[in-house]
Amino acid sequence: VSVRSAVAWSMNMPAIRVMERIGGSTFVPMAQSIFGFQSPLDPVLSLALGSSAVSPMEMAQGYSVFMNGGNRYKPFGVRRVISPEGDVVRSTNPQMVQSVLTPDVAEEMDGLLRAVVTEGTARRAQPVLNARGKTGTTSDNRDAWFIGYTDRLLGVGWVANEVPGPKSGPKWVYEPMSAAVFGGTVTIKIWTDVMKAAQELIGEKKAE
Repeated sequence: VSVRSAVAWSMNMPAIRVMERIGGSTFVPMAQSIFGFQSPLDPVLSLALGSSAVSPMEMAQGYSVFMNGGNRYKPFGVRRVISPEGDVVRSTNPQMVQSVLTPDVAEEMDGLLRAVVTEGTARRAQPVLNARGKTGTTSDNRDAWFIGYTDRLLGVGWVANEVPGPKSGPKWVYEPMSAAVFGGTVTIKIWTDVMKAAQELIGEKKAE
């Protein structure tokens, strides 16, 4: 199949074959240096399908590279802190790392992620103007993702069944969800509703 079809329809085998060719020892340093991932990544074939856990903030940072023509932005939670008297106690400015990916590669990926929305697994995101993105669902429907962006906004949707873990184990455990829960069904609806409202708020228009 073409790369466009493989990305648009979330085909697993093409992703596995790419990982097999480049190797986990090459992939992991790229994920860290280009896309800014800091969570531990196990360099195995299944990493291409999301077998290592990462945070929504890391995913936002990673997809910012495609959104911004090869430049990476580090997300942050608080823009500014203002005192009761109205003084700015602390402010945060966006941290950008320039040219982590060549612009032509970023542009190619942007087009592929647009195809996911126009003809692939993320067609439910079409009500959002200029939407691009990628769906993802892990084994046993434990995680359902949609990470997408427009010309001016980027949003990460994640749905999971998070429950307290055993006393001797991890603090949180992600239990299987219904077989009907996918990134392209449940999560994408949440993402679409939020992004549509955000677009109206900032006045984003359709790309010419």
